[in-house]
Amino acid sequence: MSDTGVSPGSSRKTATGSTTLTKACVLLRAVATIFPTGGSLSHIAREVGMNTATAHRLLTALSNEGLLTFDPYAKTYHIGFDLLRMAESAQEVAPDLRLRHALQPVLGRIAARTEDYTYLSIRANRDAVCIDVAEGTYPVTANTLVAGARRPLGIGAAAVALLAVLPEREVKRVMELNAPRYPRYSGITREEVEQWLHQARSLRGRSILSK
Repeated sequence: MSDTGVSPGSSRKTATGSTTLTKACVLLRAVATIFPTGGSLSHIAREVGMNTATAHRLLTALSNEGLLTFDPYAKTYHIGFDLLRMAESAQEVAPDLRLRHALQPVLGRIAARTEDYTYLSIRANRDAVCIDVAEGTYPVTANTLVAGARRPLGIGAAAVALLAVLPEREVKRVMELNAPRYPRYSGITREEVEQWLHQARSLRGRSILSK
């Protein structure tokens, strides 16, 4: 292992440059292209041939700047919502951000009326992605989501509601893929997700979770 924190003999595309910026860019690119549903510290570091201490320091910095997000339950890193904001500034081809802008007033009114945090989430393949958060005035909150945070479809009220409106064949496919990920979230099982899905469908797509 070299003193730059990069394995010199790695056959993968590695952070061969000596600058911190180069290494950070390699990590950012790896998360975006190789780990679309999130990657753990060890997996990302191994993929780019970087030692875990260096990778952890840079991934934390990228998360603090909003370029990545970190899921504290699954211990995985994902692309941050700030990158989508940058993409929108560069070219107006970000429909998710346009949706966010259009619904911000609605989100704000719901938060004001309920005095609680209100979230806007969309589907992204087999995940739900929170694209906006409106803060409530209630002094106590169980807020665990920030803009850009991902959860597997089926984990959390928004992700269950999104799953509930999909065709049955697609629901089965998504749940089959996500089943190994569910236990990372407080030990939730596929059977529990199926129960929540049934409840959401009985409420015509609304989901209320108490766990």
